[in-house]
Amino acid sequence: MKKIIWILLSCLMVISLILASCGDETTEKTTTDDDTDDVVRITESETKLDTDEDDKEKPDLPSDQPRYGGTLHLAFGGDITSFELCYKGSPVPQPTIGVTNDPLWAGDWAKGPAGTGETDWRMSEDVFANKAGFIAESWEWSANFETNEGTLIYHIRPGIHFALNPDSEASRLANGREITADDVVYTLDQIVRNPNSYTHAAAPALRDAQITKTGEWEVTVKVPADALTSAISRLGIWGRPIPKEVIDRYGNLVDWRNSVGPGPFMLVDYVAGSAVTFDRNPNYWQKNPAGPGMGDELPYLDHLKWFIIPDQSTREAAIRTGKVDQMYLVGWETAITHRKMAPDLLEAEMPAEGGWHIKWRVDREPFTDVRVRQALIMATDLEMIRDTLNGGLGQIMTWPFVYHPSYADLYLGLDDPMCPENVREIYTYNPEKARQLLADAGHPNGFRTEAILTSGEADFYSVLADMWSKVGVELELNVMEMGALAGTLATKNHKAIGALGLSPVGTFFDAGDFTGTGITNVSCVDDPLVNKTFEEVRKVMVTDQKAAMKLVKDLMPYFLEQAFALPRPVAPSFNFWWPWVKNYTGEIYLGFGVGSANYWPTYIWLDQDLKKSMGY
Repeated sequence: MKKIIWILLSCLMVISLILASCGDETTEKTTTDDDTDDVVRITESETKLDTDEDDKEKPDLPSDQPRYGGTLHLAFGGDITSFELCYKGSPVPQPTIGVTNDPLWAGDWAKGPAGTGETDWRMSEDVFANKAGFIAESWEWSANFETNEGTLIYHIRPGIHFALNPDSEASRLANGREITADDVVYTLDQIVRNPNSYTHAAAPALRDAQITKTGEWEVTVKVPADALTSAISRLGIWGRPIPKEVIDRYGNLVDWRNSVGPGPFMLVDYVAGSAVTFDRNPNYWQKNPAGPGMGDELPYLDHLKWFIIPDQSTREAAIRTGKVDQMYLVGWETAITHRKMAPDLLEAEMPAEGGWHIKWRVDREPFTDVRVRQALIMATDLEMIRDTLNGGLGQIMTWPFVYHPSYADLYLGLDDPMCPENVREIYTYNPEKARQLLADAGHPNGFRTEAILTSGEADFYSVLADMWSKVGVELELNVMEMGALAGTLATKNHKAIGALGLSPVGTFFDAGDFTGTGITNVSCVDDPLVNKTFEEVRKVMVTDQKAAMKLVKDLMPYFLEQAFALPRPVAPSFNFWWPWVKNYTGEIYLGFGVGSANYWPTYIWLDQDLKKSMGY
């Protein structure tokens, strides 16, 4: 496989930026693919870009008529470090799994904009009613809380096969065979018991799950009743069958060449630090469930290509020049530039998922005292942070859950009539009251504490340190690499303060950010009322998700008063794509978590004629 090296010609970039800002002149785009030196160059220059690989004439079709063929180009900021399902070096299994290995269930495309519009699929969610069966064609669950027994049964869909790539030794080993109940048992066993699995680390209650084949096409999972909702959520999206014979032969899927799955695409090439290439699985089982192409075989695309572009400015140039077709998680400042320099781009706002909140260890002094915690929140001007660092965009009250329309029944905002006045006061900037609370807690002269952070968070923490200094609190900043930071937080070896991304609101019932001993409970919260409430929430979730949300909202006045963490104002991000990407309105997550974030290309098609007519 040829190696691809990305080179940003910075001087031409500067020239192009100047030209793009002048009058009506148009900055055109170019890509050079030179087989003689194995180099692909991206520039914003004065010739047109042509990345289409198929120049064969195609019949004229209406713009909304599905079309087969073409390559969807996407860009990632970080390299792919493993192709493994059970990989703890990342917060979740690696992203290629999302397109090569179908889950047991996932978000129903027909419930989104292409169909009924019940959700927009722009944010990670886990509303069970919005699920569709994939490897599992149906499921059922029950719980006996008196005996603490939970049961989850999957009915496996017959007729789904592992993709067969004749050029792959690992794929030939599985030989395109049919997925069986035994494959599902093996995979579920791996993700709950393998020490390298994120699920093993994040959901300790599932480690002793009893997973058995109870029928030719049936798999039964037995867990404690209070862990049933966690099993429903986690196993459904991460239960992505892998062939045991491949693991037996190679030991794992860390090497991309060992990738084998029943998903819509096959991983066919990987060049470290450069690109990942997927080919269409010609024997994929799913049909288009909604829209003008309802009933069509999927996927429409011939190829899917992920470019690895660590440099942010180069990634930004790639979407503006049409080198990549879509890009999400674009910050608000970059979004302004895209709108100006590439006005033909379409866009959608993506609600904030939660952000990296400031979590202090409530099991260690001085943060064992709720007055200290409340004081530090009062000493933080949340509105100023939003206005200056977030461009005035986004939510202020983002802890313990962000607002999401599908979960509105659990969210308590500061403007909610149900929000008590004393809670509003805690989350309103008041350094004088903060100093008084610190004095009442025995710290009239403040105290010194430490926060661990990455270099990317330095600006935010510097603002925080300046604010806290006004009430006598000295914040020492300990900058670490991301890997070291994650490891320190996961093992609870941080001295006082650390930041970790908020779990998706879709897992609200799991409450892993503030109950239990999992890696996301960075604040080490162990509150009897919170624990008891979420035990009840998990019981109610088995039969009534909305009633479970109401229990959470009823707890929120107490929860927010306890100030277990400092909410960080989080701005929305933006998703940009070119008009030739059809059957697409900004969908990203088909269900819960990052594992559902790469599946949407299965349903879209490319209007390559439109792309050429636009000069790309």
